[in-house]
Amino acid sequence: ILLLHDLYALFNRALGTDLVTPDDLMRAVNFAVHHGQLRIRCFGRVKAVQLASLSEKELCAAVSREVAEWNGVTSVRYAAFRGVSPSMAELILRDAEQSALLCRDSGHQGTIFHAVPKAWTQYPTT
Repeated sequence: ILLLHDLYALFNRALGTDLVTPDDLMRAVNFAVHHGQLRIRCFGRVKAVQLASLSEKELCAAVSREVAEWNGVTSVRYAAFRGVSPSMAELILRDAEQSALLCRDSGHQGTIFHAVPKAWTQYPTT
């Protein structure tokens, strides 16, 4: 999963001097979406691309398992672990939080995400 602006930067860095325009990149992404290879996800006003075979539910479950192995994780630490940008890591962690698989603690050390204990998920919500 990559933010579109990160994909644009990586693609142009790989090309060197023969740069691609944002419109050309969107045409290529839309072509891949049309052929079922990629999906475009919106995180508010920010767009990202991910493999079509990866669902949000699977991604959130994987994030929850990974965060459970640590005693809390920041978006910067998660970004280093996953090899994504810190902004993408923050969006992924917040997406898992919205799925009620993570909770966050914001304090003077920043925002730390924790896995939701299994006991908390056994009670029905009203």
